[in-house]
Amino acid sequence: MQTPDIGRPPVDRRHDRVVEGVVAHGDKRGRLLGFPTANIAGDSVILEDGVWAGTVQVDPQGDGRVYVAAISLGSRPTYYAQDGVRLIEAFLLDFDEQIYGRRVRVQFIHRLRPQWGFEDSSHLVRQLRRDVADVEAWARQQGSRAVRSCPLQVPSYSWVAARTQLPVGYLRHRYPSLEQLRDAGSPSAASGPPGAG
Repeated sequence: MQTPDIGRPPVDRRHDRVVEGVVAHGDKRGRLLGFPTANIAGDSVILEDGVWAGTVQVDPQGDGRVYVAAISLGSRPTYYAQDGVRLIEAFLLDFDEQIYGRRVRVQFIHRLRPQWGFEDSSHLVRQLRRDVADVEAWARQQGSRAVRSCPLQVPSYSWVAARTQLPVGYLRHRYPSLEQLRDAGSPSAASGPPGAG
């Protein structure tokens, strides 16, 4: 029987959820499907394959902007079965730039589902839409929880970002005023961000 080592502190595995790499050209299938992705090698990632909610920082060495993202980690079974190369494909919300050859930092925060193979591209696209909606709902929920727990009457964007790992730029885009950010934490705001109706 092995004796537990209670003298050691627990291992902090947060660094295992962060990967940096240079965005490479892929087969451009995501763009054709309406979901262009930033692709980087995923062979060294020790996380489970699947679809994750997280963030992507473009040009982290220069303190670049951070975006909320739907992130796929795996071998793309719809098109490659088990023969696919393990890849990180990140669809950045509220983003429309070419970033091939630029460095990105990908942070996996919450696993939404395992990676699945689909019958065809149309079934995959329907699921991708759901995945993006789930990432948006996850981000909204994280912001709402932070706002509700804030001891201040009106929280700041920085305060909410520090507690949720959501980028300040994302919060400012989704909630253009601090009043809207505060109202995001109210029960009546559970249906979505301003203008989501």
